[in-house]
Amino acid sequence: MRILVIGGAGYFGSHMFEVLADVGHHVVVLDNFSTGHRSSVRSAELITGDVRESARLDALLPAHRFEAVTHIAACSQVAESRRNPGRYYGDTVAGSSALLDALVRQNVSLLIFEKGALT
Repeated sequence: MRILVIGGAGYFGSHMFEVLADVGHHVVVLDNFSTGHRSSVRSAELITGDVRESARLDALLPAHRFEAVTHIAACSQVAESRRNPGRYYGDTVAGSSALLDALVRQNVSLLIFEKGALT
């Protein structure tokens, strides 16, 4: 299965793409590196971008013919989230909304949503 891991350069995402790749899936990572690290992406194709970029998602999803997407992108600093809740709302809620809209437009019907992405 061709799977897009959004936020795959972060802690949770890097483990997710490794597990998916280990069981034989073709994995591509999309990350904006706001908290993730390029060095975490060793065995997957890496695309730099943000889940909130609707045009990028609309081009990326059909170009790779993804069958599933997992959304693990989120800011992860607790202290910062208390100082700047708007950023965290935008990343989590707006990012999820943009992704869901793109999945509907591009007819991708399988979303793997990792609970840890919202904590």
